[in-house]
Amino acid sequence: MSWSDTPVNGQQSVAANKTPINQAFTYISTTEKKDHYWDNANANLDGRHQFVQMPNFSSSTPTIGTDMKGVFYVRAKTVASAPDLQMTEPFFVSSDGTRSQVTQMGCRAMLTFRVSGGAIVQNGGNDWDYKHNIATVVRNSAGSFTITFTTQMPTDRYIICGTCRVTTIATETRALSIIPRNKLVTSFTFSTSGVGGSADPDSVDLIVLGG
Repeated sequence: MSWSDTPVNGQQSVAANKTPINQAFTYISTTEKKDHYWDNANANLDGRHQFVQMPNFSSSTPTIGTDMKGVFYVRAKTVASAPDLQMTEPFFVSSDGTRSQVTQMGCRAMLTFRVSGGAIVQNGGNDWDYKHNIATVVRNSAGSFTITFTTQMPTDRYIICGTCRVTTIATETRALSIIPRNKLVTSFTFSTSGVGGSADPDSVDLIVLGG
């Protein structure tokens, strides 16, 4: 059964309009039951969501409507963001003045990449294994990197959490500390510490929160 925007024909009798009106109510009831409480024993639940199901949003970011403060949607990661596996993931975009802040499960940005031989290892032509809201990652020198956001942070008071690892000998892997430097709303730089001086890690995992 499909929906009709004009179930009532003003040129017909009440009796003739009975069937299309009943079909319209049946359509509404059937459709609403897909993920809403409908005709529930507890009337306070009627019309409320039980859960939300949605297909992947086809574009990069939905347009936020007038007077709306945010939009929640799901979208498959692009090959550029996640070269190994493009899974469907949740996103939330909130309106923030002249900026739209993209968060994913509360994280404003995420990144994982590898380093070898003084250079960032490419995965499928990209300088990362996975990213969210990250435009570029640049190796400045041994143990020093600059990360640029795709969508800038609300302020420069965000939190950077991360881990680095380096293999000092064939069977031993040590953790390095990440030291954030020069935090801006558009980018930040970090250096690694823990192996007796500046040194490249084998791999880096970063999460940016707050702001």
